[in-house]
Amino acid sequence: EIDRLVDLKESIRCAISGVRNQDQQLLLRLHYLEYLPWVEVQRKMNLSEKQVHRLHGEALKLVKVPPIYGAADENDSV
Repeated sequence: EIDRLVDLKESIRCAISGVRNQDQQLLLRLHYLEYLPWVEVQRKMNLSEKQVHRLHGEALKLVKVPPIYGAADENDSV
């Protein structure tokens, strides 16, 4: 389980590094890899809430989503 999570985090890191705009990349890294809440991202980047959400939306359009490692088969029980 831990190995799968480590692999997933590395895939997310690679996907974020594929975003060319440095501000978008920083925003994604702060929120998704450093687990900062949006308020902290705003403070660190000196942006308003509206600017952060706009930048986030633009960045998500550019991210190439990695395959989900070990995705549960729909027949698997929870």
